[in-house]
Amino acid sequence: MRNLLFVFIVSFILAYQSQYFGHNYELVAGERKRINFYIVIMIILMVLFVGLRTGYNDTAAYIRGFTESEGIRDFLADPDNLHPLHNPFFYGIQALIRSFTGNYHIFFMIWAVIDISLLVYFILTYTDGEDFAIAIFIFFALGTFVFGMAALKQISGMAILTFSIPYLLDKKYGRYILIVLIAGLIHTYAFLFLILPLFRSRPWGFQSLLLIAFTIIVLATFNDTISSLLEYADSIGKTVAEEEVFDGNGMSVFRVAVFAVCPCVILIFRNRLLSKMEPAHELLSNMTIISIMVMLLASQNGANMFGRIATYFEIGNACMIPWVLRNLFNERSYKLTTFLAMAFFFLFFMYDNAGFSTDYSSITILGFFTGLL
Repeated sequence: MRNLLFVFIVSFILAYQSQYFGHNYELVAGERKRINFYIVIMIILMVLFVGLRTGYNDTAAYIRGFTESEGIRDFLADPDNLHPLHNPFFYGIQALIRSFTGNYHIFFMIWAVIDISLLVYFILTYTDGEDFAIAIFIFFALGTFVFGMAALKQISGMAILTFSIPYLLDKKYGRYILIVLIAGLIHTYAFLFLILPLFRSRPWGFQSLLLIAFTIIVLATFNDTISSLLEYADSIGKTVAEEEVFDGNGMSVFRVAVFAVCPCVILIFRNRLLSKMEPAHELLSNMTIISIMVMLLASQNGANMFGRIATYFEIGNACMIPWVLRNLFNERSYKLTTFLAMAFFFLFFMYDNAGFSTDYSSITILGFFTGLL
């Protein structure tokens, strides 16, 4: 836990420093500003923590999958590997990297550089200048960073999906669908992002009510509905073990409640907030609503599967929580409520990662470079 806390706190400090002393990447009057080295250092720190791990959650399965992977030529020679529901993009990159090295830390770091850079850039893009550090704090506190070590395919799909949001906001649906399809070739759950154009509207409107109604119906007929979906998935070549869904594990009520904070606050204060929202805020708010609806299913059963589906939409929380606080309160009240919110989310972080130290293991930076020799 100490190492995770160190990465969390230092990343937050670096994000905070970047707001006041850093420089953006954007072009201004044809001249590129200097690189924001605070953000670069933050990303490097996060990448090292992720890439040097030897154990955490499903890490052992990813290590085994990489070390036993065939080379890229053999991978492409087997048509079954290219089935669109068998995550061919992810396993193709794995095979390509395996063709050059057997060091799984390099494999982890390559994906970590891609995933963390894209997620941080997304947060930087869709938060106001003074909200970036708080958004990074929420990103850690809600477990999105840690989730990336538990579910490499899912976080990679999620990172690629961040590319699609600008195209959706600009109504460039062809490019949007293309990126979603690419992400779906990394992990199948990413295809669910195809529903997002239906939520390019005010949050808690008609679409949200339909989603709530659908969620209630599924909850009321959980076993029959989910069994039918599993049978359909199996018929099109995507096998999901029933024990992964009907495992008797429901997501904790506390976790569901924490993720419900942002969408519920937007609902309660919608008269004050909706008028201030731009299209990006509306879309991100709807992502938080979708996320909590899926988590309600996870509270019934299949916490692992539904929890991972919800993660594709949960990054909206990191961007919207600081925005909601800033637009609900005046400057003095904002500082106090932000401090209280950070304390609350930090307590959740400690609760959610209580067993982290017993599960996580890693090598040192020196050990990594020694292994390269």
